[in-house]
Amino acid sequence: MQLRLTEKNVAKIERPIRGRVEIADALFPGLVLRVSDTGKRTWALLYRVAGARDGTLKGRLRRMTLGPYPLHSLDAARTKARDALKKAEQGIDPVTDRQNELNSLSTTTFEAVCAKFIVLYAKPNVETWPNIERLLNQHVAPVWRTRQIDGISRAVVHELLDELIQRRGVGRAREVRKHLSKLFNWAVDRGMLAASPIAGMRRPELAYVARERVLSMIELRRIWDAAIELGYPFGSMIRLLLLTGQRRSEIANSRRIWLHSDLRAMEIPASEYKT
Repeated sequence: MQLRLTEKNVAKIERPIRGRVEIADALFPGLVLRVSDTGKRTWALLYRVAGARDGTLKGRLRRMTLGPYPLHSLDAARTKARDALKKAEQGIDPVTDRQNELNSLSTTTFEAVCAKFIVLYAKPNVETWPNIERLLNQHVAPVWRTRQIDGISRAVVHELLDELIQRRGVGRAREVRKHLSKLFNWAVDRGMLAASPIAGMRRPELAYVARERVLSMIELRRIWDAAIELGYPFGSMIRLLLLTGQRRSEIANSRRIWLHSDLRAMEIPASEYKT
C-alpha cells in the first residue's frame, strides 16, 4: 500500500484487525510505516547497497529499522532515511555501519558505557536526548572518562556532585544526578553493574521541591497583557499556558491534530506528556 504520508494522516492510520500492514511513503521511496494490530507504529527503510551485487544485478533489498512513531515524526524518519541512503549510495551498509559503531563501544569504561547509553537508550526513547548527552559529556565524562563503570563508588559520585554544586549550582547538579541515575540503572539491567551507586543516595538539597510561591492575580494580568503585545507565536503560547496550566513543552510542541473542534478541547497524547 502506498500513500502520500503527512504528519496528519500518519496519526490517523487505523491498525489492522490482525497481523500488520506496511504503508510506503509515496514522497520518499523506500520509507515505510509498519502498523501492527496492537497499534504499534514503526518506521523502516528498504534499500540496496551500491556495489553489493549479492548475486543480483543491483544487490538484494535490505531493511533498516529507523524507530517508533510518534517518538520519531515523519520528518525525523525522512531525515534518518536520507542519511542512511547516502551511506548506501557510497557502498556502505548503514545497518552494518551502525553495528560497527556499537561494537566499538564494547568496553566498560564510563566513556564507552555513556556513549552506548545514548545510542541504545536515550536516542530511541527520549526526545530531548541531545540535552542528556550534552550534560553527561560536559560535566561527567571529562572526570570519569577512563574509569571502569563498576569501579565508580557512591563516594566518587558524592564527590562529583559536591564539586558540581560549587561550580555550577544545585540546579545543574540535580539534572546531572537524574541522568546518571538512569544511566546506572540501565547499566545494571544490561549486566554491567551489580548495583547502582546512586540507589538510595540521600542528597536532600538535590531533591525536587514544589514551588512555594504562586503568581498573584495582578501579576497574572500583567503577564497576560504583555503576552498580547508580544503577539504570535510566543504571546499566544504564554496565554495558553496561563489558561491551561500545562507544561511549557506540551504547549510549545502541540500539533493541530490534537485539537478537537467539536469539543473545543485539545488532547495531548500520552507519549507527549509527563506524569
